Amino acid sequence: MTEPTDLTLEHEKIKIEQEKLKLEREKLQLERKKVYWTGAGVAIPLLIAAASILLGVYQLKKTADDQFKQKLAETIIQSTSPDEGLARATFITEILGDSAPRGIKQHLDKIDPGRFTTVRSAASQKELIKLLSERPQQRRSILHDWRALFPGDEWIATLEGDAAPLRAPAPQ
Repeated sequence: MTEPTDLTLEHEKIKIEQEKLKLEREKLQLERKKVYWTGAGVAIPLLIAAASILLGVYQLKKTADDQFKQKLAETIIQSTSPDEGLARATFITEILGDSAPRGIKQHLDKIDPGRFTTVRSAASQKELIKLLSERPQQRRSILHDWRALFPGDEWIATLEGDAAPLRAPAPQ
């Protein structure tokens, strides 16, 4: 009768060993999950920090580009003519080279300053009227030359007649 007891005892030992093995496997799975979540707990904040840094760099670059464009526009507006404004803008972007905002050179190359020469500033209109009043004997020649230089200036038609008053049209 010792044999069945020994067999039962051996069977119990095997069963206990199997349960121990099962527990070890569960511990191992639990450890793997812990490692995964620990890694995720470290990686996620690092990814968020990296994304924040990249976003900050992008926003800084965009702000710098916008400020450059604004300054370039101010420089162009302060010019006395569209040709001069375009020349200034081109000069500035060429000096900056690759530091200038992407695409600005190509954009400037597409601009035709002739489209904007039809609009004379109030200062140039005043200058023409002053010149006409100082040299009335050369009135026709001055107006002819002005028309040749600025063919789109329609407002000088009021000055071309002999009896026409020496004044620009009312601002609109």
